[in-house]
Amino acid sequence: MPNRNIARWMTRDVVTVTPATDLDTADMLMHQHQVSRLLVTDGTRLVGILSRGDLRAAKVAAAADVRDFQHPPTVADAMTPDPVTIPVSATIALAAQTMLTLKVGGLPVVDAGGRVCGIVSQSDLCRFIVDLAYETRRDAA
Repeated sequence: MPNRNIARWMTRDVVTVTPATDLDTADMLMHQHQVSRLLVTDGTRLVGILSRGDLRAAKVAAAADVRDFQHPPTVADAMTPDPVTIPVSATIALAAQTMLTLKVGGLPVVDAGGRVCGIVSQSDLCRFIVDLAYETRRDAA
């Protein structure tokens, strides 16, 4: 049976931005690192999360508002502030249930002190399911 602790399945190498990061830079980082969400930090403190959907919606809104062209939108304008997090000690099942309940595609993973340890995404959950299927098939043979 595969390890069910979230620490085993989360993505540890998270990409972070600050609230002041412009949306074009955030978009470039998502493409460069092939991720669909960025964690927003102010120093070491998690202050938000920016998804690809948040980014697209903010860019469309900014393009429609010609008055703001002299002030390009920033991550602070588009992020979800104070995102729900999951403790590093949680199980993969709790992460999946939380994501389903909240209808989100990823959750920041934090330690007991609230520091970011990683992020768990739908892709991470799929890796767990694939591993579980292989384990089950191997045990049945």
